Amino acid sequence: SQVYVFDLDCNYLSGSIPLSLGRLSNLQFVNLSDNHLTGPLPEYVSNPQLLTTLDLSFNRLQGTMSEFVGELSGLEFLYLQNNYISGTLPQSISNLTKLQSLMVHYNRLTGQLTDVFDPTRQRNLTSLQLGNNQLTGPLPDGLFLLRNLTTLALVSNCFSGVVPTSICECTSLITLSLDGLRSASSCQQVMLPGISTAYVLTTTVSGGVPPCLFEMPSLTTLHLS
Repeated sequence: SQVYVFDLDCNYLSGSIPLSLGRLSNLQFVNLSDNHLTGPLPEYVSNPQLLTTLDLSFNRLQGTMSEFVGELSGLEFLYLQNNYISGTLPQSISNLTKLQSLMVHYNRLTGQLTDVFDPTRQRNLTSLQLGNNQLTGPLPDGLFLLRNLTTLALVSNCFSGVVPTSICECTSLITLSLDGLRSASSCQQVMLPGISTAYVLTTTVSGGVPPCLFEMPSLTTLHLS
């Protein structure tokens, strides 16, 4: 096959993504965003090292992200936001050394971020949008050692612990969104079930705001509500 680009975004496509798409041996760019696709994420690409862009955002995809994603060694842009993807972020994401942008916000992801990213290998990563999921655990130091990161959004999850001072090591940050680090639905306790939607948070992110945040040289947008 001589198909390099497969771009069918903004249509009314439905059903699952066909396995035959992964058999296109020269595929480099896939954009199926803004459709009505359902079913699981694809787990087969005949030449995974060639694929640079995978955009499946704004669909109705379900299931989990498998460790297969780590085999997409040429991947630079991965957009999966606004789906119904559950489970944890696979640790094999740390193998994606060419990755520049990862957007998985507005899904149902759970689990911790520990060992998901590798600052020693992922030096091209500039944008991470992980908000509006159900992610838990502490904010790992390694996340803020991604030296070229310019955008980081962690809003509306279920993180715990403190905002680590290692955040100040990420001096390339331009936009940092930490709104509601522990405000997602899975860490809310409804006060009067069946009567009211009012809730309290089971625990909160503790500690203060590292003062160095206000001295970061490139930071222009900071959300802490």
